[in-house]
Amino acid sequence: MINAKTAIMAFNYGPEQFAANLELLFIGMVVLLLMLAVLSPFMGE
Repeated sequence: MINAKTAIMAFNYGPEQFAANLELLFIGMVVLLLMLAVLSPFMGE
């Protein structure tokens, strides 16, 4: 559902907006990975 919505948004806004969305998604993934790396020692892993 999220992928279909992203595709529709890409067609509506064009390549520039889609690239910006991909950049935000990539930044979000990096932040999430950093948070997991920081929190993992406290979770007993």
